[in-house]
Amino acid sequence: MIPTPYLALVAAVFSLFITACGGSSSNNTPEIQLPPNQVPESHIPPDGTPPTPPDNEVTAPKQANYQWHGYERSEEFPSTSSQPLWIEVHNNNKNDSIRLSATLVRPQDANGVTVSTPLPTIVTLTGYSQSLVGLAPPPLNSLAGADPYFVQRGYNYLTVDMRGTGSSEGAWQAFGALSTQNDIPQILDFIVKQEWSNGSVAINGPSLMGINGLFAGATQHPSVKAIFATVPMGDAYRDIVFQGGQINIGFIPLWIGLVEGLGLFPTPAEVTADNPTQLINNLITRIQSLVIEEFPIGTISKALLNLDGMAYDSEFWRERSVIEFADKIQVPTFIVGGLDDLFQRGEPLLYEALKNHTTAKLLMGPWQHLDGSMIAGLPDYGLPEARQIQLAWFDRYLKEMDTKAEAFPAVTQYFKVEDTFYTLEDWPHPETTVQTFYLKGKPENKILSSSDLINIGKLLNETINNSPLGSVTNLLSTLVSQVTLGIVDINKLLGSVVGVADIEKLGDTLMTLIDPAPGKLITEPNTEIGTSSVLQHPIGGLCSRSSSQWTAGILGMLMPFCAHNNNINEMAEITFTTEPLEEDMIIYGPIAAELWVSTTAHNTGLSVTITQVDESGIVSTALTNGVLLGSMRHLEEERSRYLEGKLIQPWHPFTQAAELTVTPGEPFLAQVEIFPTSAIIKKGQRLRVSISSSDVTHGLSTLPDILAGPIGVLTIHSDPERPSRVNTPLIPRSALHHPTLN
Repeated sequence: MIPTPYLALVAAVFSLFITACGGSSSNNTPEIQLPPNQVPESHIPPDGTPPTPPDNEVTAPKQANYQWHGYERSEEFPSTSSQPLWIEVHNNNKNDSIRLSATLVRPQDANGVTVSTPLPTIVTLTGYSQSLVGLAPPPLNSLAGADPYFVQRGYNYLTVDMRGTGSSEGAWQAFGALSTQNDIPQILDFIVKQEWSNGSVAINGPSLMGINGLFAGATQHPSVKAIFATVPMGDAYRDIVFQGGQINIGFIPLWIGLVEGLGLFPTPAEVTADNPTQLINNLITRIQSLVIEEFPIGTISKALLNLDGMAYDSEFWRERSVIEFADKIQVPTFIVGGLDDLFQRGEPLLYEALKNHTTAKLLMGPWQHLDGSMIAGLPDYGLPEARQIQLAWFDRYLKEMDTKAEAFPAVTQYFKVEDTFYTLEDWPHPETTVQTFYLKGKPENKILSSSDLINIGKLLNETINNSPLGSVTNLLSTLVSQVTLGIVDINKLLGSVVGVADIEKLGDTLMTLIDPAPGKLITEPNTEIGTSSVLQHPIGGLCSRSSSQWTAGILGMLMPFCAHNNNINEMAEITFTTEPLEEDMIIYGPIAAELWVSTTAHNTGLSVTITQVDESGIVSTALTNGVLLGSMRHLEEERSRYLEGKLIQPWHPFTQAAELTVTPGEPFLAQVEIFPTSAIIKKGQRLRVSISSSDVTHGLSTLPDILAGPIGVLTIHSDPERPSRVNTPLIPRSALHHPTLN
C-alpha cells in the first residue's frame, strides 16, 4: 500500500499539470531612452522624502459591505451528457485555419435525455489537455473544466483546448495575440450560434484558464456576461517570468514542460477523430513548435543567454500581460488570489485595475498555487464554499437571479500570523499609512586597517594589468566575447573573483556570518555609519518560502520545514530586526525596500524577505519577498506608487535602454519591490528584514549577469547620507471586519 504522503505528493504533481500557468497598469508611458551606461539615479534626500512624485490616490467603492451570505439551490437535473466538438478558427493574417478540440457537457433529464432548451454556457479555455485531465479522480478532474455541479443546475459547460495544446491543432502561443485576440472571439462566435446556447457566457477557471478568461473579457464580445478568474496572472514579465529582471527558474520550466508534455500524449478526441491522420499530424506539429516556434524553448533559451533582447521587457511581454487590457474588461469579474501564490503580485493589481469601471471582487487566501486553484478550505474560516460563491456569481449575471452576488464584500483578505480572514473596504485601503523602518548596521568591522595592509584585490588587478599577462588577458577577453556573442566577459569574471579578497570587507563579512541578527530596524533615521556585508553568490534561497512558492508548493511538500520557516535561509543572509513590538502591527499592501548597496563584482542580485519573529526572538517566519537585479534598478517614478510622500511600490521599466552599470565598490540606490501581503505582527513579536544576493528559484540572472558577478561581497550601507530603509503600509485594526456568514 502506498503511504499517504506519497499519494498526496502524486496528487499535487498531477494537479500542477493542470493548474500551473503562464500583467501592472496600462503601459501608456513611453519607454525612457537612456544613453548607454548613463545613471539617472533618483537620489532621495537623507530625510527620506522623495520630492517629486505625488501620492497615488486611493479610491474606495461607493458602498462597503462586510458580511458574506451563503447561497445554494437544488440541482435541476439528475445527470449530464458529454460530447466532443471541433471548433474551426481562422488566422486572419495568414488566411488559413485550424481546429480546436472541445468538450461540451449538457444536463440530462430524469429519462436520460439531453435537455434541448437553450441554456447559458460556462466556458473554460485550457492549455492542459482537457480530455486527459478529465480522466483524473475527483476533485482534480473538475479542474479540467466541466463541473457537474453547475451543469445539473442548468448550465452548459464547454471546455476548449487552446491552439497548440491538448488535442487542438496549431502551435502553442502562450497568451500571444493569435490565441487571445484571434481565436477567442471566434470560439465565442461559435457558442452563440449553437442551438443549445442562449447566447450568454461566463468564463471560469484557475491559473492559465483564468488568464484566458480575462483575455476573453477584454475582447468585449457581447456574449460574455461574467468572469470568475482564480489565481490569474496580471503582468507576464513582472509577476512571474522575469521578476526583478531575473528569470524565474522555479516555475517557468515546469510550466513549459507540462503544457508541451501533455500535448504529446494521445487523447480520445484524436484517436477517434474522423480524420485518421489527426494524431500523427498533431504530434509532428507539437514537436516542431516546441523546437522551432518563438515559444517556448527559443524564448527561454534566448532569455537565459540574454540574446535578441528577450530578457528585457518589450511588446512581446506586454502582449501577453492581461492587465494591459484591463480597461477593456467591462463585465463583472471575481478575482481569487493567494498570498503565497505564483501571481501574488498581480492578483490585487488586477482587482485595482478593474474596480473603478466594473463590478469587481477580490478574495485573497493563504494559498500557494495548487490549493489556490481549488480555492480550498473556505468553510474552515466561516466562509461559503467556493462553488457556492461561483454559482451565486453565475446565477446573478447569466440567469439574472437575485443572488445578491453584487453585494459580496469588495475585498476578503487572509491575514498571516493571526490566521484568519477579514473583509475590508478596498485594496489598497483608504486608511493606509506608511511606517518607515531604517536599517541600522553594525559599525564597520575590519580585521586589519586598510592603511596598514594592501588591498589584495586592487594589488592583484594592478599586477595583472601592468604585466605582460594583462595584454594576454585583454586579448583573451576580446576573443572569448566574440566567440560567445558577448555572453562571457573575462575581465568582469576575473574582477568578480578577485574582488572577494577585499580585506576591508572581510571582517564585516565574517561578523555577518557569525551573528545571525547583526542589524536593527529602527523608526528614526540612522545617525551612525554602519555597514553589513555578506558573501555574494547566485544560488541562495534553496530552503525558503520562496522555493516552495515558485514551484507551486511542490518543494514545500518535499521539504515542509522550508515552506515558511526562514531560519535556515538567514544563516547566509544579512538580517535587521525590530525590538519587540509594543502593539499589534497590521501590514496590508506592497512594500518597498530602498537599499544603498555596493558590491565587489560588476553586478549583483538583491533578495529581500520580510519575516515575523516570534516572542522568543528565535523562530523567523517568512511573509513575503522581492528580488531585483542591480543593473535593472532604474526607477520610473511616474508609474511607481507613493503614499505620504514615501515609495511603497517601485516600478522598474526593465528595458535594455534603461539598464545601468554597476561599478565595483561604488554604492548605488536599489529600490526593491516586495510583493503585496497582509499580516498581523502581534505585540511582543518582531519584524525582520533579511537580505541576500540571490533567491534562485524566484529569479536567476541571465548567464552574462551571472558571469559578471558569480561571487563577491555584497554590502548594505546605512548612514545619514545613505539611509537604507523599508517602507511598510499599515492599516488600523478598525479597518478589519469579521466576515460574518448570514
